Amino acid sequence: MTGDRREGRTGAASDERWRLFIAVPVTGTAAGALRAWMAVGRRERPGLKWVEPDHLHITLRFLGERPAAEMPALVAAGARVAGAAAPVEVEIRGVGGFPSAERTRTLWAGVATGATELAGMAAGLERELLAVAPDLDPLSHPFTAHVTLARVRASWIDLTRWPHAVAARERLWGRLPVRELVLFRSRLRPGGPVYTPLHRWRLGR
Repeated sequence: MTGDRREGRTGAASDERWRLFIAVPVTGTAAGALRAWMAVGRRERPGLKWVEPDHLHITLRFLGERPAAEMPALVAAGARVAGAAAPVEVEIRGVGGFPSAERTRTLWAGVATGATELAGMAAGLERELLAVAPDLDPLSHPFTAHVTLARVRASWIDLTRWPHAVAARERLWGRLPVRELVLFRSRLRPGGPVYTPLHRWRLGR
């Protein structure tokens, strides 16, 4: 029939594509401290593209645009990784920038304690996701656990000359218990992205 769009197991049209990523949401004390610091940063640097306060997270794998019909396979892949991982408490500490503090295009909060465990989960996701979605682009750089706070709209900024960032370089924002991984769908909107959790995996069997 002309115009017919068959539905996949997810209920989405078989030709629909979703922008997806797997992450650990940042909540609790750490999130509150970061939001307060970011509020001051917004006033001092309004030209930066700041992350929405409710969107703070540690990305373990960005998948990009994927067919919605892949959802069952992606969920199964994530379940294998989460089932083999143990819950962990991570420490959110300091601020820095990519590619460097002196020429920052992405402003982030770092992960100290627990970074090794998160890297292990990210490596597991890389392996399992590529097995079920071989056309997925492999990561082109080593995984570094971080919480993105803002992006520079044009050019770059020098964090070493911004007192607000210098004062927070080694600051402890809080400890975050990681008990689950979340698969998010990201919809890009003029006012900023909208994140919708599609699936949650509890860590450990």
